[in-house]
Amino acid sequence: MKKLIYIMIPIFLLSCEGMLDEVPEDFVSRANYYQNESDAQGAINGAYNSFGPDFLGITHYLMVELHGDFLNGRGSQQPISVMDQVLNAQNIGRVASNWSALYRAINRANAVIDNVSGIENIDAATRSRIVAEAHFLRALS
Repeated sequence: MKKLIYIMIPIFLLSCEGMLDEVPEDFVSRANYYQNESDAQGAINGAYNSFGPDFLGITHYLMVELHGDFLNGRGSQQPISVMDQVLNAQNIGRVASNWSALYRAINRANAVIDNVSGIENIDAATRSRIVAEAHFLRALS
C-alpha cells in the first residue's frame, strides 16, 4: 500500500496541468486587453502618446534647431546654448529621454500590430486603419 501511494502521487501531480492555467484578473496585460474596437483605439492612442513631451516637446526641437543658425541663447536663456553641445554631462539625460520615447512608441506600435488583428468584433476598415497608423508610427520612430 505504501508503494502504491508513492506511485500514485506523481501521476496525480502530472495530471493537474489544466488546473494550473489561470488568467490574471487583477491587472491588464496584452493577453487580456485587446477585446473590442475601443480597446484597439485606446492602444493606438497610447502609441501616439509616446511622442508626447519627451520627443515632440520642446527638447526635440531645441536639439534639432541648435545645430543650425536658427537658435541662439542669450541673456537668461544661456542654458539653451549649452544644449548645442549634445553629449555633455548636463544634456545626456535629454538625449536619452528622446530615444526612450521613440523606443516606447515602437514597442506600443508593435503591440497594436500584433494584437489588433486578433480582435473579432471590429469592422475591417477600422482594423486596417488602426494597423496602418501603427505601421506609420513605427516607421516615424
